[in-house]
Amino acid sequence: MPDCFIRWEVTHHKDNSNGYTWEEADTICKKDGKVLAVVDSQEKWEKLKYVITGGNRYTAPADVYIGLQFTESINNFTWSNGVQASWTKWYDNEPYFTDTRHCVRLDIYTDYSFRTSDCSNRHHFACSYE
Repeated sequence: MPDCFIRWEVTHHKDNSNGYTWEEADTICKKDGKVLAVVDSQEKWEKLKYVITGGNRYTAPADVYIGLQFTESINNFTWSNGVQASWTKWYDNEPYFTDTRHCVRLDIYTDYSFRTSDCSNRHHFACSYE
């Protein structure tokens, strides 16, 4: 396979109706040899959205954590693979309250746009690997 093609696999974890904190989700992904989903392009966002909804854009059980987190030391958002974010899908007026909301979720009520969240909030999550 040519170097210009990247295989990106993503899984949606929704097996706990109470959801998971960001840290719990991160730990589960790492146990599987993955990271919280790195959604760093329009194509990856569309693929994850499809996986979450099962192809039906009106069906979604809950918000979904992704691997984007605010890093205070650089005053910017970094993906769970350590790469600083360059592509994002923020909702209007986001990122919001980064002094307390360091984690990011896909919000089901705003067409799966990126929304900041307190990391102790409980959501479903997605893992990915390349």
